[in-house]
Amino acid sequence: MSAFSRNPLGVFRIEGMSLDYSDFVPRLCNFCHSAGLARRKLSLGTAFCADQDQGRAALLLTKHFGAYPIEIGNEDATLDFRDADKWMGRSNDIVLLQAGHVLNISTTTLHAGSSGSRTEPGGPATGCGTLSRVLAWYLREYQDALSHVRFHLEHGRRLVEIDTVLLERNGRDGLCLSLDRLVEKAPSGSFQTNFESDLKVTFLANIALPAKLFEGQNTRACKVLDPEWFSFNTSESKVEMALKCAEVNLRDQMPYIVSAQDPLFTAAEINIQKEFDANTQRIRVSSAAKGKRLVYLAGINVEAPYRGGKFLSETEFLPWQVYIQDDEGKCEVLNQVTLMRRLREASPVNPDTINLDKVLQQGEPDDQ
Repeated sequence: MSAFSRNPLGVFRIEGMSLDYSDFVPRLCNFCHSAGLARRKLSLGTAFCADQDQGRAALLLTKHFGAYPIEIGNEDATLDFRDADKWMGRSNDIVLLQAGHVLNISTTTLHAGSSGSRTEPGGPATGCGTLSRVLAWYLREYQDALSHVRFHLEHGRRLVEIDTVLLERNGRDGLCLSLDRLVEKAPSGSFQTNFESDLKVTFLANIALPAKLFEGQNTRACKVLDPEWFSFNTSESKVEMALKCAEVNLRDQMPYIVSAQDPLFTAAEINIQKEFDANTQRIRVSSAAKGKRLVYLAGINVEAPYRGGKFLSETEFLPWQVYIQDDEGKCEVLNQVTLMRRLREASPVNPDTINLDKVLQQGEPDDQ
């Protein structure tokens, strides 16, 4: 995986952009206080993926903010605004932390970066059970389509061979090829065919297709479809109700996601980017947020696999952007680079941590 990831919604930087939760949370706490939020008097809400081990993050947030995080998200890490009046009404100072989830990005990628493609063949894969369920139908359709498209060169002519099973969808749900991107058109506007049978049709290839697709004399199976070569026809949702919000966020970018070398990480990026854009607009117009001091931070939780002897998994936070609002309604958005700089400038030492043992024994922290 390279030092950054470029998708249709922007560049998501990876190299050197993550913090372990033990370092991230005290910095976040001090960052929020520098933005004007009161210590120990704020309301803390989180929207994390249900597939993530949230124990360590929840304990660290409680220790440093002096408040146990309220879960305000859906199973797919989308933010639930239906009860905004309730969780925003608890305090005049509000911190919202939203994070998608991926598993097992290499520490080399996070802290040093590497050259090359986003996921090298045989390299560490990312994973998330929730996103896997969202993408499952779309990935199956994409993988199936790859087996029905071939490229070859015949007497100097570049040809695209497509099985009729992929051409005869007749409006049914599934992957639909954009033939005008793949096939050359005759002056009449019809697609130029070279050979037709009951099982396949061979077309003259669009001159804009890369020459490398036709290298060599043998028919080359399609290894990847460019996102502009296809779309998905979906008359109904392909996931259970709990995951529909993420599916809606991702649906228009599915061709880009399923054809990426790391579909799950790409989906996590795009989901959190779409969520941040939508939720900042919701906050701006929300009556519940009016007159509140608020910090809304979005990113991705990168969960390392369990290691021997560890009770809780190690998690790092990969930030995207932050929305900051004061009690007069003035607001600003910090991009990923500026946000990370501000977090690193914040002190990693929090003088107002609470003693969790005493909280568990006495029910409330001692005053400090």
